[in-house]
Amino acid sequence: MNADDIVGSIDVQALLDRLECCCDPQEYYKLNHFSTAQINELKTIIADSLIAKLASMGLRIEENN
Repeated sequence: MNADDIVGSIDVQALLDRLECCCDPQEYYKLNHFSTAQINELKTIIADSLIAKLASMGLRIEENN
């Protein structure tokens, strides 16, 4: 697998949907109005952390082409 595979597998919208359940109305509104760029930034941040952890657990992550 490579970093793009990992980024593509992260469903940030599902994560945000679950967070909405425990938010007040203002936070709920903010979560529902993230831009595509903000969603992609979250995916990248989550993926970077996940890649590092997977690598530390012995998985080989290939460089993106």
